[in-house]
Amino acid sequence: MRKYLGAMLVFSLLLFGTPLTIGASTNGEDVEAAQSRTITVYKQYSLGTIPPKYITHNTNGWTGRLTLQGYQSTGDFILAIYRGVVSCSGTCPIAPAQGQNK
Repeated sequence: MRKYLGAMLVFSLLLFGTPLTIGASTNGEDVEAAQSRTITVYKQYSLGTIPPKYITHNTNGWTGRLTLQGYQSTGDFILAIYRGVVSCSGTCPIAPAQGQNK
């Protein structure tokens, strides 16, 4: 039952992602038109661990401080959800849509 609730939590959060505006294409990679965007990150922690209130995100030039939105035990691990604004100084690639190949 706990695994089912954890899976439902992740699924519902994935449905409410932030849409991106694609502005250009360079070397076959999509780039973000704006220099900032809101992201959601899911992190797993060992059972019994209390996730930190903030984490620093730094991936492909996108950097920012994310705030813990909540966490829940799945029975096997702790699933934490972080959300915040990341910014880019320069041209930063965005990840392809889920299931899309580069």
